[in-house]
Amino acid sequence: MKKLDFCIVGPGRLGTAVAILLQKKGWGFKGVCGRNIHKARRVCQQIGVGKAASDPTEITTQSEVVLITTPDDVISKVCSDIAHSRGFKADSVVAHFSGVLTSAALNTAGESGADIGSIHPIQSFATTEDALRLIPGSYCCIEGNRRAVEILRAMAQALNMHSLEIDASEKGLYHAGAVFASNFLVALQDIAMELESTCGLTYEEASKAFMPLVWGTVKNIEKLGTVKALTGPFARGDVETIRRHIKSIRRRCPSALPAYLELGKRSLQLSILQGGINKKQAEAIQRLLESS
Repeated sequence: MKKLDFCIVGPGRLGTAVAILLQKKGWGFKGVCGRNIHKARRVCQQIGVGKAASDPTEITTQSEVVLITTPDDVISKVCSDIAHSRGFKADSVVAHFSGVLTSAALNTAGESGADIGSIHPIQSFATTEDALRLIPGSYCCIEGNRRAVEILRAMAQALNMHSLEIDASEKGLYHAGAVFASNFLVALQDIAMELESTCGLTYEEASKAFMPLVWGTVKNIEKLGTVKALTGPFARGDVETIRRHIKSIRRRCPSALPAYLELGKRSLQLSILQGGINKKQAEAIQRLLESS
C-alpha cells in the first residue's frame, strides 16, 4: 500500500509522536491542528514540515488520513464540527485513538463520505519521548470499516506496531482489561507503598525495594502465564499468614482492606487452578476472606 498524506487533530503526547514517526517512514505530514496554536507550531518545527492551524479544515481538506488524537470526551464533537464545515475529503480515512470509543464516534465523518476507524496503542505514554520510544514494538487494537482497517493496519506496520482486531461491540470490555493491566497496577503499587510507609519505610525505600519484585513478577507472567506465576501465601495456602495480613491492614490501613480481600479471592482461584493447595486450605481461606 502506498504511503499517504496525513494530519493530526490534537497535538498531545501521542499525536505528536505518531506524526514524527510516520513522517520518518515517508508518510506525508500535512500539519497539525490544536487549540494551542503555539504548541501546534512547535510540533511542525520539530518535524520540519507541515502547517500549524487553529482551524482543522485548513489541513483536513488536504489530507488522505485524518487522525483525531484529542481526549475521548471531545472526539465526537471535534469530528462533527469538521464534518459540518465540510472539512473531510470524500475518499479520506478518519480515525481516532480512543481505547473505549468505537469508530461510531466518527459517524459524521462517515456521512461526509469518509471511511472511519479507530486504532488504540496498548501502551502507556507519560511523555512524548516515551511514546517515541515505546510505540515501535507495541501492540495496537484496530476496528472500523474495511478500507479504514486496511489503511490503519498499514499505518501500524509503518509504526512497527503489531495490530490486533476486535469486534467493536466488545471495545468497552477490551479497554477495561487494559485499565486493569496498566492503571490499576499503578493503583496497587500506591497501596503497597502506603502499607510500607505506614510500617516505617520511606516511599523511596519501598519503591526501590519493590521494583525488582514487580519486574520479576511481570517476567514470570510473560514466561509462565498468570496461573503458574502466582507465588506467596495464597499459592501456598498459608491461612495464618493471610489472617495476620487482614488483622494488620484493618488495624493500620483499613482503606486498603477491600482491595486485599477482593484480590485475595481472585488469587485463591488461581491457587486452586495451580494445584498447590488442598480443598481444606482453599475452604479455610475462602471463609476467612468472606468473613473479613
